[in-house]
Amino acid sequence: MNVTYFIIVNVSVLTVLCVYVSGGGWTWFEAQTECRKRNQTLTFNKDGPTSYFWTGFYKRRSSWINILDIEINDNIFSMREMSKVEKEMFVMGLLQKGTFGQITQRKTERKRARFSYSFRGETICRDAFLTIFDLSNKVLSNIIAHMNKNGVTQRVHGNKDRKPAHALKFIEIENAVKFIRNYADEFGIPQPAAPSGSDGIPPIYLPASDTKRAIHNKYYESCAECNIRPLKISSFEDAWLKCVPHIRISSPRDDVCQKCERLRKEIADARTEEEKLKTVKDFEEHIKAAKRERLHYRKCIQDAINEIGNWQDGQLKQVHYTFDFAQHFQLPHHARQMGPTYFLQLRRVQCFGVRIDSTSMQLNFLIDEDQTIGKDGSLTSGPNAVISMLDHVLSEYGFGENACSLHADNCSGQNKNQFVLAYLCWRVLLGFHDTITLMMQIPGHTRCLVDSGFAHIRKLYRRSDVDSFNQLLDVVQKSSTSNTAIPYRKNETVPATWEWRDWKMFLSRHFKPLKGIRKYHHFKFTNQDPGFVFVKESADSVETKIPILKCPITNMQERPSIITPPGLSKERQAYLFQNVRPYVRPMNQDELCPRPTEE
Repeated sequence: MNVTYFIIVNVSVLTVLCVYVSGGGWTWFEAQTECRKRNQTLTFNKDGPTSYFWTGFYKRRSSWINILDIEINDNIFSMREMSKVEKEMFVMGLLQKGTFGQITQRKTERKRARFSYSFRGETICRDAFLTIFDLSNKVLSNIIAHMNKNGVTQRVHGNKDRKPAHALKFIEIENAVKFIRNYADEFGIPQPAAPSGSDGIPPIYLPASDTKRAIHNKYYESCAECNIRPLKISSFEDAWLKCVPHIRISSPRDDVCQKCERLRKEIADARTEEEKLKTVKDFEEHIKAAKRERLHYRKCIQDAINEIGNWQDGQLKQVHYTFDFAQHFQLPHHARQMGPTYFLQLRRVQCFGVRIDSTSMQLNFLIDEDQTIGKDGSLTSGPNAVISMLDHVLSEYGFGENACSLHADNCSGQNKNQFVLAYLCWRVLLGFHDTITLMMQIPGHTRCLVDSGFAHIRKLYRRSDVDSFNQLLDVVQKSSTSNTAIPYRKNETVPATWEWRDWKMFLSRHFKPLKGIRKYHHFKFTNQDPGFVFVKESADSVETKIPILKCPITNMQERPSIITPPGLSKERQAYLFQNVRPYVRPMNQDELCPRPTEE
């Protein structure tokens, strides 16, 4: 039997097929002989001869054409680089070029045009055309049908601009959004202001015990009771994300105001309308007060930025600082932390941040465990430590400004105490500043820009391997362009960057404590009223003038005595050497966990 074989490659399975073509040509013996010349191997199955190598030849009737393997390969991948529209328009152009037989033998116009298939000017069969131009038989048939009906134009899907039968209706999405909002009103905790970089809508935090799937189940049950069509879980989450992104589920990292939480529970547990109305009123007043403080904080920062941006010469009067402590860092730390280290007391490094908001620069003071005022890393967050580092910033990194303002965390034993107030009053008395204002936001609503600097450090720290104090310094420096690391001492041969001083003893001789300090959030000191502090409970309340100077300062050059860090105890040194040292890289073991001293 005479047959014709077109040998092509099925690229998806990397095989070469010999396609049967009716009408004279090669016999099986001739095809086998031709493949032997090309160093090919033919096998036979129910579909005809099969070669597992590229051959690329075609024979029809009395003539045959060689098609190089590389030409087929290049053309297939060139077609795959095109978009769907580009590919279809390109194929239409080839077919339009090979159109023939528009007029029948009866001299009438043919309804369906005929096409010849070619590749680089040579006629080929339909099967070869499908393979070389990376088409399926169905796609080619659809393209031909489209050309017969519409000519060479872009194909448009029949469902384009047509609404699907199962599409969601506006009322259904609106019902889902209403449910989420009502659920947040009942169980959520609203915040006074949105974080930096958001759309300005204050977030509402849902309890951490909730999940979106659990809330969707409640929504599904409510829809069943109301006999309305509910959204599936994916559409429900999509509507939540796009319509009410400010409603979030709390995570362990989200700070929740204690008073907000207490008032929310009182509202839920109220038995009478009078109790509920009273609690709701207290809750609203608390939220409004927190919002006022937040707006005042933002105004201070914006005024400082505007002043430094337009500054040419003269004294600055609106410089703003923000300071706070970060969570301590533990060494060694690895991106793939070893399990046993979670049960050890690793070496701790404290971090105190002071952000100069006028220039968006954050100074991060890093204190190793053997560099603190107390033994074994203690007394790091006390008044002596806070004032020593704050004094270093104002003296070394200040602008020599006449007036400045500071924002701090509302922590009574750390930042909000008689010694910090006495230190600021002392600076005004000695003429370092004409006016200093210390402000603190309402507890539980104290998020500030210094926290964003800490977040950048923590983000890089989590995915870094840190086996020494100097490596931690590099992490802080690389975390953000606005972050600067200030170590107490890089090593024993380098002098300390700043000195610890006994400010408590020094200031207690000249200043007396302020009674009722916990209820105040604003403190102002001026050279027009030396020795006095002007206090306010909120940003818009009335000032009260209170004296805190106990006796005059006669020696303007006197400074507190220097405190030398006591270092690590023998017990702590032995613990680090025996328990922590095995988990430190060998090259850093002597630096982080040295052998205990004999003294």
